[in-house]
Amino acid sequence: MTISPAELGQSPNVHRPTAVAWEQAQHVFVQGNGLPGRWQHSQRFVILETGFGLGHQFLATWAAWRADPDRCDRLVFISIEKHPVMRPDLARAHGLDGATPAYIHPDHLAVTQRLLPAWPDPTPGWHTLHFDEPVSASGRLQGVTLQLGLGDAADLLPTLVAQVDAFYLDGFAPDGNPERQPSGWLSRLNRLAAPGATAAAWCADQSVRADLTHAGFTVESVPGLMGESDMMRAHYAPRYTPSPLPGGVWPQPAPESRHALVVGAGLAGASAAWALCRQGWRVTVVDQQDGPAQGTSGNAGGLFHSVLHAQDSHHARLHRAAALATWRQVRPWIESGRLAGQCDGLLRLDDDTDAEQARAQLSRLGVSPEHVAWLDQTEARSRAGLDVPSGGWLFQQGGWLQPGGYVRCLLDEAASLRDEHGPLLTCLWQTEVSRLQRDQQGKWHVLGATGETVAQAPTLVLACAHQSTTLLQTLPSTEAVPAVTMTRLRGQVTQVPATTAHAAFIRQPKLPVAGNGYVVPLPDGGLLCGATVKRDDEDASVRPADHLHNLTRAHRLGAWLAPVSDDASALPSDLLGRTGWRAVSPDRLPMVGALPWSDERLAAQHDLPRLDQVRMVPRERQADGGLYIATGLGSRGITWTALIGELVAHWVTGSPCPIEVDLRDAMDPGRFQVRARRT
Repeated sequence: MTISPAELGQSPNVHRPTAVAWEQAQHVFVQGNGLPGRWQHSQRFVILETGFGLGHQFLATWAAWRADPDRCDRLVFISIEKHPVMRPDLARAHGLDGATPAYIHPDHLAVTQRLLPAWPDPTPGWHTLHFDEPVSASGRLQGVTLQLGLGDAADLLPTLVAQVDAFYLDGFAPDGNPERQPSGWLSRLNRLAAPGATAAAWCADQSVRADLTHAGFTVESVPGLMGESDMMRAHYAPRYTPSPLPGGVWPQPAPESRHALVVGAGLAGASAAWALCRQGWRVTVVDQQDGPAQGTSGNAGGLFHSVLHAQDSHHARLHRAAALATWRQVRPWIESGRLAGQCDGLLRLDDDTDAEQARAQLSRLGVSPEHVAWLDQTEARSRAGLDVPSGGWLFQQGGWLQPGGYVRCLLDEAASLRDEHGPLLTCLWQTEVSRLQRDQQGKWHVLGATGETVAQAPTLVLACAHQSTTLLQTLPSTEAVPAVTMTRLRGQVTQVPATTAHAAFIRQPKLPVAGNGYVVPLPDGGLLCGATVKRDDEDASVRPADHLHNLTRAHRLGAWLAPVSDDASALPSDLLGRTGWRAVSPDRLPMVGALPWSDERLAAQHDLPRLDQVRMVPRERQADGGLYIATGLGSRGITWTALIGELVAHWVTGSPCPIEVDLRDAMDPGRFQVRARRT
């Protein structure tokens, strides 16, 4: 999918900045959907807009939400735009470029100033931007989430997994530009409509009315703004509402059931805990260590970045979405000095590609040069500050960070939140989990070595890498799920301290560099390099031979200037190192979602639906909770972290899915069952 940015004035109906736009947004869309009254005293309210334009509707809604003392805790505003404006044009349109007369209403200045720095580059797909209010004195977190889809509504709406409370039908003109006609997707909005959903549009065209009626809405025409042509309001009143698919989006459990256990306090577990707490859930984290990030999350540093594939496969699109999500999450922590790392680029060398091939690939994929750019060898050497052996890809939203610090940031943020019963987060350290059990009331128990209940909750999230496999094997046949197959890959990193007698041989890169190994500049002047990859190796010791392997790669990248021989005994004696085991799934993608029933349980059932579609496979989930997994992050755990948490929150709480449905399916733990049935 290629994104073509808009120019101001290109489409007068959508991109014309006028003072009237604010009043129209308030009259047609906010009031037209019964707001703010309908979102009051609720935990979450979801709006879908079909044409973002210059953001007038979003900004007017955000401002109305902020002004409402009875507002919902989380306003989710989903919007799609085929031709997004660039950030400078958005600033100019709202009079915030310092030169253009301001069209903006004074009440909306604060929200517009917050939107501009977060505005994404024109990279196709969904972009999730969080705008949280300061945590209140009582520990309550409220905020607005903008889920922005860059692309054609006809392409993106079928990929959306959400339950929408209000529709802002904008960005099309049935009697005008044929490129902005709804193309039939209006008649399928029932797939996304929550019970009691409403819709509003600035025009009352007959084709729009007919499509909405077909989708189960009752439609009426009402006077437009200041006597203009009629606008349209609609209310979702279907004759029949199907049950949600077993692997689809489910309604949020009742408030008394919003409590989750998370087993594991590494990157996946901390991200899941933070994402659930920000949804207002109580979370109990259980870990056998004496604190967080004691596994592979305890390394001195690690990388995060997107990837490129010639066909823009699921792997490439997922890595892009994940890297952008992590970058947005950690950037303020890194820039404030709260988290050690860099977030202003990562260079990945590629000696199989030349400049012409790179330009052709970027053009074909439609990926923004603000996201990834090709550097020839001279440019790469200048950017990295190393004599690198080739050119490569500069991932602008890549970098490195200290994973243990990342975990602590996530848990600290979660620990700051409270409800009327107290803190939302509880952490149980040095607590071993040996077995899982579900009681007759449907609550999940995690049991210790002697069979005692360590903790219990309606929802259980396993985020404990390889231990997830062992724990799932303890389930009785009535709750059995398929065996989770994961490969253990041993890895060792090497850290060259700045205080070493060999410090003169360290050449710190300006940014992290990867390509047949990687090198990271540590804040104290030292160097981190790695990492080895070895199957069927349970040796926990730090091996000189692996140090030699890592320093040989660092030497090739230009960061270790000392000659490297085959003699490991000649290495500096004060090298530091760490070993760990990565959990890798068969297709090297994480597993996130509700666990499906085992094949034995499925075989015992009658009249089951099609089992060759992953969302139709029955799950170990009920209306008030379920059994979920978040594991298999492999060697790119930092890249996956933020997205993993968002996906857990989506599965558990029913919040809108942050990625396209085919990407969600590609990470669904039921995918291996489905593939086996198709063969």
